[in-house]
Amino acid sequence: MNTLFAGHSSNHAIPECGTVRCSDAADPASRANHSHPQIELVCILSGSTSVLIGSHVQQGVAGDVFLIGSHLVHAIHPLPGQDDGVMIVHFTEHFFMDLITLLRDFQPMGNFMGHCMQGMLWRGQMQGMIPAIMKLRETSGMNTVIRSVEVLSALAMQEQCQVLNQTRSGPALADDRAEDKIKKVFDYTQEHYREAITLSQIASVVNFTVTSFCRYFKKWTGKNYYHYLNEVRIDKACTLLMADGSKSIEEVCYITGYSSPSTFYKHFKKILNMTPKEYQDKARTGITNDVFSCT
Repeated sequence: MNTLFAGHSSNHAIPECGTVRCSDAADPASRANHSHPQIELVCILSGSTSVLIGSHVQQGVAGDVFLIGSHLVHAIHPLPGQDDGVMIVHFTEHFFMDLITLLRDFQPMGNFMGHCMQGMLWRGQMQGMIPAIMKLRETSGMNTVIRSVEVLSALAMQEQCQVLNQTRSGPALADDRAEDKIKKVFDYTQEHYREAITLSQIASVVNFTVTSFCRYFKKWTGKNYYHYLNEVRIDKACTLLMADGSKSIEEVCYITGYSSPSTFYKHFKKILNMTPKEYQDKARTGITNDVFSCT
C-alpha cells in the first residue's frame, strides 16, 4: 500500500506540504481496527477488499474511493485469494481543511468536510481519476497541493456519494447559525449518550421549547431525536464490539446507555438489521457483501 502524508499548514493561503511515505501491501497496521487524526483516502485499484469504516463493513471493488475522517475507526482486509490492490493517502487535518477552504472559493462544496468526518464512498464514478490519485505517491512540494486539489475537487463534484456514518456529526459552518444549533445538539448527544436524555433537556441546549425542537430536529435530520440517540448509542456499541473482545455484549449494552439487554438487542437489530453477535462476527472476519448503516 502506498501512503502519502501531506503536511501541516500554518494558516497560509496555500497549504504547505510534507513528505511522501510509502509502505508495502503487507503492512499489518491498516488491517487492524484503528483510528488516527489524519484524513484517509482509500482507492481500490484491483481485486476485492473488505473495508470497515465506523459501523459499516463494505466489500470494496476496483474503482471504489473511500474518504475517512479523523479518528474514525477503520480497517482494510484483503479478501482471501484477492490481489491487495489498494492505495492509501493520508492528509493531515490542517492540510485537508486548508484545501477545502481553498476549493470553496471556486466551487460549491456543500457540507463536504462534515460528510468526510462521517466517512464517504464513491462507487463507479472515479475510474477517470484513479491515475491522478496514483500520482499523489510520486509528488512533492507544490505538485502535492495541485494534485490534491484536483482529486478533492473531482470528488466534491460527483453527484452520487454515499455518506456512511449518519450518527457521527461533522463540523458546522461557522457563519451558519442554524447549522451551529444542530451541531450543539449533536455534540451534546455525543457527550451524554450514556444518560437518559429527555426531550426537555436536549431542547434546552438550543433554547427551544420541546415542540419547536422536535420540529427543528426533524427538519434537519429527517428523523425524531430518540431515533438519532439510539443510532449514536449503536454506533458507539459497534466501536466497542470491534475492539479487542475484552467486553461482553451485555457490558457493551450498559456502557452505551441501555438499561436492559433486550432493549439493546431490539434497537441494534432495528438499526443494523443484524444482532450484536452477527455484527461482531462480520466486523472481525471482514467478510460481507453488504453495506449496513445507521439510517
